Amino acid sequence: MRGDRITVLNVAEKPSVAKEASRLLSGGYQNAPTQSRFNPVHQFEFSLQNRSCTMLFTSVRGHLMSLDFASAYQNWNTIPPEDLYG
Repeated sequence: MRGDRITVLNVAEKPSVAKEASRLLSGGYQNAPTQSRFNPVHQFEFSLQNRSCTMLFTSVRGHLMSLDFASAYQNWNTIPPEDLYG
């Protein structure tokens, strides 16, 4: 149902990227209820494709050695972002 609330988890490459992306998308308001001082979770309310959602931004530390996506999602340039929020 289109009106259902969803939660969207976004994982950035660096903590500073997660912080800045959440600041920009939230209009400057976000909170970070987290236990990690290195990888806080920035949370704010957002509207995505006319659906109310809770947006969560966090980050990783270290290096990603590989990505494991289904074959249909291997080429990020050919997947419309809205397909990820079915």
